[in-house]
Amino acid sequence: MTDATAQDPAIHIRPGDRTWAVRLQAAGWVTLALIALVLPFAVILLGDPPRGGAFTQNMAFGLGFGALALVGLQFALTGRLKPLLRPFGADIIPVFHRFLSWGAVALMLGHFGMMYVWHKDDMGVLNPLKADPT
Repeated sequence: MTDATAQDPAIHIRPGDRTWAVRLQAAGWVTLALIALVLPFAVILLGDPPRGGAFTQNMAFGLGFGALALVGLQFALTGRLKPLLRPFGADIIPVFHRFLSWGAVALMLGHFGMMYVWHKDDMGVLNPLKADPT
């Protein structure tokens, strides 16, 4: 190896660390995350979805399922999986986790708010100490 080829940084890059490979891995992880987020909705639509509910009730249920999917996705982000860290970096994953958690909280609050405002009678008693034990 000559001095000119030893100083070429391209020869020190592993094939898995090339730009196109990292972008392909990142696109694969993002696609997998989107599938995980859409999966609860697909299961509901493929099954027997409830009929006759008001739009606000169905919207509240959708917000609840979206929050559930985001919370489930949080476990993968906090697991510090090496294949997940490689294309994005260890410093970006916690930042994304934080933003995604704010989105999950917003969906949860939207779910609760819609149910509380429009369908309070469906919720029952909010205080567990006063709830009917049956």
